[in-house]
Amino acid sequence: MMEGRGFENRGDLKISGSGSVGGGSYNNVKISGAGKVTGSIDCRQLTISGAGRIQGEVKAEDISISGSGKIEGATYCQEVSISGAGNFLGDLQCKSISTSGSCKIDGGLKGEEVSISGSIAIAKKIEADIIKLSGIITAFGLEGERFYGDGIFKIEELLNADKIDIAIRGRCEAKEIGGEEITIKTGRNNIGGFLQSLFSFGYDEGSLRAEVIEGDVLYLENTTAKMVRGDKVIIGPGCTIENLEYKTSLEVSEKSRVKNQVRLGE
Repeated sequence: MMEGRGFENRGDLKISGSGSVGGGSYNNVKISGAGKVTGSIDCRQLTISGAGRIQGEVKAEDISISGSGKIEGATYCQEVSISGAGNFLGDLQCKSISTSGSCKIDGGLKGEEVSISGSIAIAKKIEADIIKLSGIITAFGLEGERFYGDGIFKIEELLNADKIDIAIRGRCEAKEIGGEEITIKTGRNNIGGFLQSLFSFGYDEGSLRAEVIEGDVLYLENTTAKMVRGDKVIIGPGCTIENLEYKTSLEVSEKSRVKNQVRLGE
């Protein structure tokens, strides 16, 4: 992702008050005041603990935002850590991102591991190997190898991963959910009242709503869906399913309702 190093031959850039400097190649870039960089930067580490604004593209090894940071171009880096407020106006491509604050991405997010304990809003799609959620996600789409959801999410289109393990702790929504192994269980709601109020989509607490859920092995609780398709399917308590298609086996809790069910191959 990053090109040649040579950071030891570069100077550092520090803005501790209110200032504006041009872009360029640096070793460490630190903004602890109200600083603005009027151009793209290429650096080893970008640290924003004040109010920092980069009017261009960023290439970095590490990015740390504990204040308020805005990057107006595309961002390419190894690691991103956000405990404040990060605003990316372009695409964000990284190896790993961890956010316990708030993050807004006007483009897409691509990485290997995404860990969210705060809130993140992505205009396009999240693509990552592993996605761990203990906060709030809103995104157009989500695609990965493993998705561990232990919070609140709204996915406009497809949530797709080989293994999906969801503990519903609020009001969750995805248009379609697809994977090999899908587990959706009800979790204890521990999302703070203020954050949850921002993402109340009009459904009961501790519930998931989707148009289509499709996978090989399915276990569902407190789920409302128009269509469920699977090989081995268990419908736990609290579900309302309009149409269900299965191949090998089906179990339905007496505390759930399936309007129409069909065993494929008969």
